[in-house]
Amino acid sequence: MGGALVALLVRLLFFVAIVEGTSMKPTLHNGEEVMVLRTKKIHRFDVVLATDQAGLVYVKRVIGLPGDNIRYHNEKLYVNGRVVAEDFLYKQLDLNKHQRYTADFPADYTSKGVHVPQGTYFLVGDNRPISRDSRTFGVIPKKQIKGRVVCNIAPFDQFRFF
Repeated sequence: MGGALVALLVRLLFFVAIVEGTSMKPTLHNGEEVMVLRTKKIHRFDVVLATDQAGLVYVKRVIGLPGDNIRYHNEKLYVNGRVVAEDFLYKQLDLNKHQRYTADFPADYTSKGVHVPQGTYFLVGDNRPISRDSRTFGVIPKKQIKGRVVCNIAPFDQFRFF
């Protein structure tokens, strides 16, 4: 009986999802399985599973929280006017020294940036040059974030916590 209760509790708190596409490379790869925690507590740089208005499922990284003003300029993320380091991208930036990895946005970088309304999040893929994300489909309402990716579970040799 105790094992069944634990199993039920795990199913209520977590679910497994399969990553589709390459928009989160090098963090996650096509076909990998991830464990997702059903939570509404979302922090900057969490990797989350969300749906868009059409019901399509995305795994993306949170860069903009409700109330934030965000922009990119010269490969730097500015949140509310301050540079915020994206440590998870350093390897990619080193590999792409001679080309732009994250395009400036908004296009007029002298503007105040993109405002993230209350109750919404700005999500971006780690593979910035090819990712379809909030830069194209806009902010995501909190209710469309299904949970936070906590670990990569398959293939097993790629197991790691986030």
